[in-house]
Amino acid sequence: MDNVQRSPDSARALWIEALDGGDPMRPAEHRDAVWSATAPFTEPPERLFLVAGRCLGMVNLDQPGEVLVTEHDRDRRWLTAWIADLAAPDRKRVLIDLSEDDAYGDPGSPMTRLHPDGTRTVLQDGSQIYLRGEGASADGDRPFLDRLDLATGEKTRLFHCPADAYEVVLGFALDRRDQVLLWHESPAEPPNLQVLRLDPPGGLVRALTDWPDPHPQLTGLRKRLVVTDRGDGVSLSGMLYLPPGYDPGKDGRLPVVIWAYPQDYGNAGTAGQVRGSTNRFTRLAASDPAWFALRGYAISG
Repeated sequence: MDNVQRSPDSARALWIEALDGGDPMRPAEHRDAVWSATAPFTEPPERLFLVAGRCLGMVNLDQPGEVLVTEHDRDRRWLTAWIADLAAPDRKRVLIDLSEDDAYGDPGSPMTRLHPDGTRTVLQDGSQIYLRGEGASADGDRPFLDRLDLATGEKTRLFHCPADAYEVVLGFALDRRDQVLLWHESPAEPPNLQVLRLDPPGGLVRALTDWPDPHPQLTGLRKRLVVTDRGDGVSLSGMLYLPPGYDPGKDGRLPVVIWAYPQDYGNAGTAGQVRGSTNRFTRLAASDPAWFALRGYAISG
């Protein structure tokens, strides 16, 4: 039993069973099956539907008997999210369908609601759900919050990170839809929590925290997004860290530490997509090579 989900009335248990023994290399027409059992669980379980790829999980929607299923095709490196009606398992509506490597095309992930009994459902207002994403682009990440109407397919952008900071919506404030809890940071500002007004747009409502800079000696450290062709038509991107106070006109060349680790991508186009943001606050762990910048090195990673 890979996963267990319960419907809001706790009368039904759902679970995922691997049909290939969990071996992705074994040939199989369907990788997983979704099963159901209903209280008082004295009858044999029922197989609801088959999943061609690997089922990564399910989450309930507000409508009883509807679940959002996420499926992964390992061979194609593909992700599909679809809504299944447990009363009619053969009918499904595809919500998300894209390459797992396509950061630019990612529409975001549905926000969820935690209930007092510990279960979660997709956060929903009637037919409308909410999607949060990293907002990857050629200029770096700019997180967003969208509202999606499942009935019409209409999508409305509620929030888009400004170009001079890094801000992520954590949730709605006090369960209102006109205010959000925001994680705000910038190169010179450590992360802090804020409440932001969405509708009508009125900007900052109030700051909730005032956490100080944990390492002010790095305040002058500069970051630059670098994109280059590796020589075979594939673009590579990385973050370049420069020492505080460095002036290329006066200080000339610097010794460079290059920090790189290979990752697999399905094609050259997605491999060349930019990921990350120069607008994030630089918070370093003890083993982070960016500390070399305080000793006069440029760091590329």
